[in-house]
Amino acid sequence: MESKCDLGGSNISESAGKRLAKSRRINCPFKWKTSLKTVFQNGLRLEQFTLVMENSGHCHSPADTLSGHSRACVLDDEQHKIVIEMTETGSGAVEIVSYLQNKYPTQSFRPKTIYNARQKIRRNYLDGRSPLHALMDQFSLPDSGFVYAYDSSDDGTIKNPYFAPKTSLKMVKRFHYVLLMDCTYKTNKFGMSFLDVVGIDCFNKTFFVCGVFMKSETQEMYEFALCRIHAL
Repeated sequence: MESKCDLGGSNISESAGKRLAKSRRINCPFKWKTSLKTVFQNGLRLEQFTLVMENSGHCHSPADTLSGHSRACVLDDEQHKIVIEMTETGSGAVEIVSYLQNKYPTQSFRPKTIYNARQKIRRNYLDGRSPLHALMDQFSLPDSGFVYAYDSSDDGTIKNPYFAPKTSLKMVKRFHYVLLMDCTYKTNKFGMSFLDVVGIDCFNKTFFVCGVFMKSETQEMYEFALCRIHAL
């Protein structure tokens, strides 16, 4: 087995024309080799361990902190639970890093560690489902607080998912005189146009009524969306 300094080696990209990724490697020469072999001596079986120091020098000064070392930034079970809870409440990676750093001042945390943990949380939550199917499953829960509907194609693909908070239904029944509709263009993780509908209350404040994800801006899609809005 060969052991090297974590700054040993160099970052060489074999892909031409692509931006090189950053690397901490600076060709540090520190290296040793270890081996384990079985020998027989006086009828006894012995395990012989050998260590050979090939280069004991470093070409850099010792690190002041362990923040650059991946093993020092590994989250334990309690910290991973905090990441899950803060992610569910809508906190960003920078906010999570700041909270963990204040709670555990002797440990270093990197945004990359939080990003990786959040990606793992997301994969576990989806469990092989598409984000759109996961969203519809979430709306179908008895305590979701949403009403929803969608069209589906012959192969089961979800089309035109529509959703509205139940609290908005009460509001729109009282203030249904003016509704404002605006369509964004594939700025969400579903890659679909999003029709956002808001109303105006007696204080001249807007409130969210419902949303419709549209695969394309065709007359059929808009007719479906308007029919759902009218059904409110």
